[in-house]
Amino acid sequence: MQEDLVKHYRDLMKSQEVDFRSMSLRRLILKYLPHGNILDVGCGPGFMSRDILRAGNEVTSIDIDKNLLGLAKKVMKRYKKSIKHLGVGELKALGEGRYDGIVCLDVIEHVKDDKNAIRNMHHVLKKDGKAIILVPAFQWLYGKRDVDMEHFRRYGKGDFVRKLKKGGFIIEEIRYWNMLGLIVYAFFEKVLQKKINEAVRYREKKGFSKLVNDFLSLLLGIEYWISLPLGLSLIAVVRKK
Repeated sequence: MQEDLVKHYRDLMKSQEVDFRSMSLRRLILKYLPHGNILDVGCGPGFMSRDILRAGNEVTSIDIDKNLLGLAKKVMKRYKKSIKHLGVGELKALGEGRYDGIVCLDVIEHVKDDKNAIRNMHHVLKKDGKAIILVPAFQWLYGKRDVDMEHFRRYGKGDFVRKLKKGGFIIEEIRYWNMLGLIVYAFFEKVLQKKINEAVRYREKKGFSKLVNDFLSLLLGIEYWISLPLGLSLIAVVRKK
């Protein structure tokens, strides 16, 4: 795990209720997630796991980075939790058909063998269990930020669907998310060829920063209700046969 990625999550940890992207995404994921015993694959600092727990579910949170697991323990310190140092390539160790649902957000692009990762998620789901998997969209956008974040790839919708089906899943819904982010990302990465300044996501909610943050949160919030034709990420809602 490179220092840039750990720093990104540490910044997010300090401002967990301010980051409009993270908050909007977590609300959307809960919309699709079944109730029951949930596996959070690549839990990072644990915000998604915490929200799943708040919704009355059981959660097993796994990640391969011990620094991030340490942050997750702090985020979920008030909740009964199961946190394991485990990678997506090792999921079968958890047992076959164990979970009602899986959340896997911005994970499999970090894995060289993403097909195996998908098969492993299928293995640990119960029959008719659901997985919600989010990946970065559009391979043509692949650039320096992807390299810095240790991404092997970005995904086209067709390629993503084929891999999910080969992994044994039925596609219930596949959609783009974060059209605003796509515009900003493409402009900085491909036009300006500069690193995006993400500081606005982590500023305290006061003054002008609050207005900007609230406005951006509102724009992303629209995507809770409406699936737009383009976005920076792809979200797949899939079911085990």
